[in-house]
Amino acid sequence: MSALEEVGQSLATTVTKATDAQEAIAAAGNAWNERGQKLTEHLSGTNNADAQHLLDQHETTAESMREAWRKITLALRAIQRYRTSIEGEPTPLEPTRPEAEPVPTPEPIKSPHGDSYPPRAAGLAEHLDKRVTSGVGEKTMGVGRFGDDGPPLPPMHSGMSKHYSQIIRERLKSAGLNPKWVDGHVEANFAALMIDGKQPHGELAINNVPCGIERQRSFPNTCDKALPCLLPEGYSLTVYGSRQDGSTFTKTYRGRVQP
Repeated sequence: MSALEEVGQSLATTVTKATDAQEAIAAAGNAWNERGQKLTEHLSGTNNADAQHLLDQHETTAESMREAWRKITLALRAIQRYRTSIEGEPTPLEPTRPEAEPVPTPEPIKSPHGDSYPPRAAGLAEHLDKRVTSGVGEKTMGVGRFGDDGPPLPPMHSGMSKHYSQIIRERLKSAGLNPKWVDGHVEANFAALMIDGKQPHGELAINNVPCGIERQRSFPNTCDKALPCLLPEGYSLTVYGSRQDGSTFTKTYRGRVQP
């Protein structure tokens, strides 16, 4: 075996281990979210400072898991570029799956809480909390994936993120939009995750619908209006949701050319 072949073999082993680590992080994120649900149920409404600190720390840990997943993604991309440079042609990180015609599913799928979601949300909606009740301050939860067949990523919740909210604000301001309110929404945070990881296509299931669909339609800055401006040209994000009346929601947002 030549030295170049040994390097290629070593890189392939690294890719396998890194991919396994990503899957472990995703599984840990789901388990951590279940723990958070139980904590929220038991501590909801309390004014105890220690209890509030515990809830805050839980979300901080969840954010750290997402950040670790993001860093592995960037490392895998760097490895892929190097493998391409030494091997002369791209080597997919995962075996390419043959394309197949989608099997039509007439009925919507159900979350564990009985909420209806589009069939294409399968693999994502199963991890969601019960659909939020509009107007009572509940945080929207989202579970996404890159591409249309990637593994589910660790759950995300609406709220400000030191890293992703900054990406949102910078891109929307450059597009001439006010990022207020939108920069803390889960759909925008996931779009920022896509941008940060250079993932041009993604899917996101949320236990809600984007703001501007059922409520706040007259607002100048909603996720429904801002997502096409937030996403770069060539990017697309399909959002799956569950409406207040029990029907399903699907909409694909495509990035626009910045002025």
